Amino acid sequence: MQRHFYATAKDLLPIFELVEAKIPLGYTRTGLFDEDTFVTFGSGVELPTLTKALVVTSAVAGPGYLVTERASLIIQSRGIQQNDGRKKFAIDQLMNPDSIVFQHGGFYSDQILLSGRISTASDTPVATRLQHAFSTALTNKFVRVKAYWVGPDALALLERGARLTIGAASPSEFDLALDS
Repeated sequence: MQRHFYATAKDLLPIFELVEAKIPLGYTRTGLFDEDTFVTFGSGVELPTLTKALVVTSAVAGPGYLVTERASLIIQSRGIQQNDGRKKFAIDQLMNPDSIVFQHGGFYSDQILLSGRISTASDTPVATRLQHAFSTALTNKFVRVKAYWVGPDALALLERGARLTIGAASPSEFDLALDS
């Protein structure tokens, strides 16, 4: 299950507020890390990457967070042996099925906004509830433009000619566009 969207950090604040009013959450950065340590943030507004320009050109490579219920917050990592003999540690849904993944997307430049998504590979009741909570908040606060949900600020950017895209290097004909 997944839902794709375009949003600025300002667009996402009411989404966090709606969801977190119903379910206390924890947000833990996903990825492959050198250390078996992690930091969990208690609110979406605390995400350190939320308001920063993205350094990756593709939405799929953007920062992601494992979203879990705070009441049952036990994040499990898994060790992955590297070819050079080192061990890295993955934080993902494989060991944490009661979760969803939140990628906020964001600005690559002032005229390029990369998409975000909420998704889960799990069908546990907790993962389903979290996915539903975020999906409902998005559909209540954003408007649908083709296959994407678009926040108010992102929509204003689109109307002013900014690129809403999944990849900064993608040809502009693949960008989200309003019907004429």
